[in-house]
Amino acid sequence: MTGNDLLGVAGLTPGEYVVEYRNDAFTVAPLTPPEMSLQVKRLSEDVAALPLQVVVTNDGTGDAPGLVLVAEAKNSDGVVTELTREPVDALSGETAHVLLDVPNSHNSSRLTIRLENAEGGVIAAEMMGLAGEKEIEGEAIYSLEQKPVLIPVLVGFAVLLATATALAVRVQPGAHE
Repeated sequence: MTGNDLLGVAGLTPGEYVVEYRNDAFTVAPLTPPEMSLQVKRLSEDVAALPLQVVVTNDGTGDAPGLVLVAEAKNSDGVVTELTREPVDALSGETAHVLLDVPNSHNSSRLTIRLENAEGGVIAAEMMGLAGEKEIEGEAIYSLEQKPVLIPVLVGFAVLLATATALAVRVQPGAHE
């Protein structure tokens, strides 16, 4: 590289970066994958009052265009009704708001809201009862696609567990005597 390093990239390792211009200065930061989350808010204190607002947040530095917000209601008989399937572009560091109108016929249903990528993979999900209960325990959806940083942690834990197991079953010479 020749000339002045106006952006301060001379010491950076190869990779993808986000360059921003704020307050008369450039900043350079590593590009991180989209980090998606969903939050469902009631627009009234009355638990029977609908509609709901779904807040989609991307805390990563990478954009997540072309997502689909899917909302389904499951009644007590186990019948699932799709309420909406709406496209959402989740740009880096931004929040999108989606108004969800739930028909009165689903007031006693369980609501599942999920964010899907173009391949239909679930990258974030939220569940709640519409009759006033909070998130339904034991039915949360977790995805490694949502938190890819967990993969090295899980691999490291598996290696540690395998090593500990191998050490625990090793018999020392002369231990039988």
